[in-house]
Amino acid sequence: MEKILSYIELAKQEGGKILTGGNRIHPEGTNKNGFYIEPTIIEGLTHNCRTNMEEILALL
Repeated sequence: MEKILSYIELAKQEGGKILTGGNRIHPEGTNKNGFYIEPTIIEGLTHNCRTNMEEILALL
């Protein structure tokens, strides 16, 4: 969770603009203990920025 959120912050530092998402979701019910982040769309990053060059994957 923290790794993914840190990459969203890094994208902002690298000049990216968050068009939608980027926040943690706290669902109710049976999924309340999970780790969820809104689907996130970022624009304005160059091809060689870190968030485009590194594979960001979280499997729990």
